[in-house]
Amino acid sequence: MEGEIKDPKMKKMFDIPEEFYKKNIFLRSIKINYLRFGKLSEKQIEAFKKTVKKMKEEKKKLKTYFLGFLNIKTTNNTNTIITAAINIPNSHK
Repeated sequence: MEGEIKDPKMKKMFDIPEEFYKKNIFLRSIKINYLRFGKLSEKQIEAFKKTVKKMKEEKKKLKTYFLGFLNIKTTNNTNTIITAAINIPNSHK
């Protein structure tokens, strides 16, 4: 998925975490198509943005969920992890 994106709007749109591309074949496909053909339809752009928004929301929810299970106690100016109970709900597996 290497290539130069000159259009500032497209450059901004494709500037998302690399992990999103690794986890989602649709996002990879859209970027590859843009690099190959130099353009996307409005529907492709809308779908890309919608998918990224959903992934960001899921990432935020998951981060909040995990942080709720992480208890940290400060001892002698060092952070010691006491417990890190990780229970992944079925919706995130």
